[in-house]
Amino acid sequence: MDTVSLAWGESDGWQPQAIGQVRSDLVLYFGSRAMLADGDRYRELRLMFPNARLMGCTTGGQIHGDELDDGLNAI
Repeated sequence: MDTVSLAWGESDGWQPQAIGQVRSDLVLYFGSRAMLADGDRYRELRLMFPNARLMGCTTGGQIHGDELDDGLNAI
């Protein structure tokens, strides 16, 4: 089994961009309610992984590598 981790950012979209080279059977995705509400991320993932089963849910924060984004801004 091979795994790949992607991250989406408002300014740079999905990273890494070369993900089209990966053939996946299952894609698990997580994001804030606001990020997933309009369905754009789902449609983008569907285009990148046309034959995969997509399963996603909302979270209170996102962890990618050693970074945590909980949507809170320090003042």
